[in-house]
Amino acid sequence: MDFNSLDRGLAGLDRSLTSLSRAFKKEKREKKRKEILEKLVFVAESMRKRGASEASIRTAVKGMYEYLKVMLGERWTAIRVWANHFSPSILRPV
Repeated sequence: MDFNSLDRGLAGLDRSLTSLSRAFKKEKREKKRKEILEKLVFVAESMRKRGASEASIRTAVKGMYEYLKVMLGERWTAIRVWANHFSPSILRPV
C-alpha cells in the first residue's frame, strides 16, 4: 500500500464523516424547528379557543416566536416570515 492510496482512503473517510456530521446537524435543526412550530400552534389554538382576536393571536405568536428563538438558539426564516405576515390558515385546525 502506497501513500497515494492511503491518502485517497483517508480523503474518502473524511468526506463520509463530513456528510454524517451534516446529517446530524440537519436533524437537530429540524427537531428544533418542529418544536417551535408545535409550541406556536399550541399558543394560537389555545387563544382561539378562548375567543382571542386574530390580532391578539398574531401578537402573541410573534412574541412567543422571538422568545423561543432566543431560548432555543434557532433562527428559522420560514417561521419568521410567517410570523411577520401571519397566515391564520396555517394555525387553524383542519
